[in-house]
Amino acid sequence: MTVLIMEDPQLIARYELARNTSPVMHDSPPCVSPILFAPEQANLNPADEGELRAHANFLKSCRRQVLQIHGHADRIGKPAHNLQLSRDRAQTVKAFLLAEGVAAEQLQHFAWGAADPLRQSADHCDNRRVELIYVAS
Repeated sequence: MTVLIMEDPQLIARYELARNTSPVMHDSPPCVSPILFAPEQANLNPADEGELRAHANFLKSCRRQVLQIHGHADRIGKPAHNLQLSRDRAQTVKAFLLAEGVAAEQLQHFAWGAADPLRQSADHCDNRRVELIYVAS
């Protein structure tokens, strides 16, 4: 199981680079949009399962492709709780993809807590998310 807690400045810089460039080796992956979560929840919304199945199918057809799964939380609550919640969200997405037949070595998951908000509002729904980033293996 790969879980990285983003406190290392070099890891953060690599994440930002991957987020902005995301090299893809083969056919284009499905459209990548954040998977959003309800407050204090790590359960998938059934509406997101179709998109995740498309990612699973792509990964199964491109076995050399790696998907990074970045879990995030809003800033409400204690940092340790938000870090655990972001980890749980990333693990939920990873578990779904594994159940769909994606190889474990194609998946990496990361926990950010509230360290990388998309919006500055402490409770903004866009901050409660999982981002999927394709990288070359």
